[in-house]
Amino acid sequence: MEKIVKDCEELSKAYDLLRILFFNQWTSENVTSFKIKSNDLNMDLKNSNFIQLIEKLNNNMVNEARWDYNRLFIGPEKPLAMPFESSYRLDENLLMGKFTYQVRDYYSEVGIEVQDLNHFPDDFVGFEFQYLYYLSLLIVESYKIDNIDEVNKFLKIRKEFFNKHPKAWINNFSEDIIINSKQTILKEFGIFIKEIMKKEENFLKNVA
Repeated sequence: MEKIVKDCEELSKAYDLLRILFFNQWTSENVTSFKIKSNDLNMDLKNSNFIQLIEKLNNNMVNEARWDYNRLFIGPEKPLAMPFESSYRLDENLLMGKFTYQVRDYYSEVGIEVQDLNHFPDDFVGFEFQYLYYLSLLIVESYKIDNIDEVNKFLKIRKEFFNKHPKAWINNFSEDIIINSKQTILKEFGIFIKEIMKKEENFLKNVA
C-alpha cells in the first residue's frame, strides 16, 4: 500500500501541472507557474522533452506556442484537438453530451462542482485532470491518517473513472495534438500527456 500511495503522490504532481496547462493561457506570466509546477515532478518526468522545453521558454517562444495552443484547443476557427470527451466519443460537434453528465456525477461524489455549471462542459480535459489530481490528494491524505478504507474507496473510484473516461478518449486527443501542432513544444505536450496516461494505466494495474 505504501508504494501505491507514493506512486499516487507522484502522479498528483503531473496532474497538477496538466490541469493548469489547460486552465491558463500560455503567457509569459503563467509560464513561470508552469515552471514551478514542473520542478515538483520526479526526475523521470523532468527529463521528458516537453518539460525540458517548458524550462527553456522565453517571450518569443511563448507567443508562438500560445498561437499554436489557441489553434489547437480554442479557435477562432474550429479547434483541431477538441478538449472535450463528448466531442471524441459522440458527434464531434456535440458538447454537453451524456459523458458530460457522467463525469459530473463522479465530481459530485467528492464535492467538486464545475464553475459555470451547464455553461461549460464538465468533460473538459482540464476538469478530468483536476479530478484525478484531487482524488490523488484524497488518497494520500487518507493514508496519512491510517484510513485505509477511504484509501481503497478512492482507489476504486479512480480506477473506474479512468477506465470509463480518460482512457476512452485522451490518447486520441493527444494524437490530434501531435499530428496538428506546428510548434515542437505542442507536439511534445501531446506526447507528455500520453506518457502520463500510460503511467496511470500501469499504476492502476496494482489496484484491486
